[in-house]
Amino acid sequence: REQEKGMEKVLGRVEKWSTHVAVLSIFVMMLLTTADAIGRYLFSFPLPGAYEVTEKYLMVIAVYLGASYTYRGGSTIRITLLVDRLPRGVKMALQVFAQIFSICYGFFLMVPAVECVLRAYNQKLTLSSPQLPLWVPFTAIPIGLLLMSLFMLRDLPRVRAGRSALFHEGGSSDVM
Repeated sequence: REQEKGMEKVLGRVEKWSTHVAVLSIFVMMLLTTADAIGRYLFSFPLPGAYEVTEKYLMVIAVYLGASYTYRGGSTIRITLLVDRLPRGVKMALQVFAQIFSICYGFFLMVPAVECVLRAYNQKLTLSSPQLPLWVPFTAIPIGLLLMSLFMLRDLPRVRAGRSALFHEGGSSDVM
């Protein structure tokens, strides 16, 4: 039990760090887009590379490092039209299957994500302008997938009690 609390604490700290980086990325994206729009429309001088940095750097970081927070907050997309009409036992079996499938899928996606990071690093891939290395934002992908998959794995025993964040509607009381 003590080891479980320790793991929960570590996961919470890593998630807090990743969420802060994701929020910072969104803030920088907002500033960069605003500066680019002002430069483009008022001075006919857009910021070179602003779109590329936003799309290939900041957006990737924001999405993947914010994924576990989104999961824990119950903000994932669900289509429950059919499932809500099923008997409780069938619904529970489908929820357990969905949780296990989601965990496996998250871990499975980490392999090509890590390969992508290594390829970008080894080939020294960069943005065309400015010359920023692409392995940096690509690193957010396996980190985000790992963190979200670990939270889903931690939630697996909570599925039967209806407390898994995968099926929780709206804000979760478990969110830090």
